Amino acid sequence: MITYIVCHLKNIFGERLANSSVIELLQIFVKNNLLGKKSGQGLYIYSNDGNKKINPKCKELLRNSLTQTKDISKIETIQWRISLRILNEAARCLEENVISSSTDGDIGAVFGFGFPPMKGGPFRFMDTYGTSNIVDLMNNYQLEYGDRFAPTQLLIDMAKENKKFYP
Repeated sequence: MITYIVCHLKNIFGERLANSSVIELLQIFVKNNLLGKKSGQGLYIYSNDGNKKINPKCKELLRNSLTQTKDISKIETIQWRISLRILNEAARCLEENVISSSTDGDIGAVFGFGFPPMKGGPFRFMDTYGTSNIVDLMNNYQLEYGDRFAPTQLLIDMAKENKKFYP
């Protein structure tokens, strides 16, 4: 099911949400019957008593499948790679009128998927950190890791004009 969904997302959104290496990895999982609870194994091996343990077969497949061309060993790099994608998608939602305000986006992110409440949500975070700093980071990561880090036009415009989401 997840392979179908990811392929569908790639057809709609392109590499922005689902790149080819993710699809290839999911296809390897399917080929090896690593379907999760449905088959009794996936990232975990599921037992009848409800316990689960990490699947060594899956670990080995991941190790063999994932080729890292970039050094992402620094925790800060990993955090920014995840955070920038979230911030950019939040801005895209506002830009495309999926949400009606930055407040709605912040509330949705905090209560919907657990964005750290002490950061106030993605829009409050971008205001605090500075949209121009966020755009600079996105541009650097775009050069390093590809177009999925390209900042939205909304963020580019806000950075140029030194605007904030909140007064």
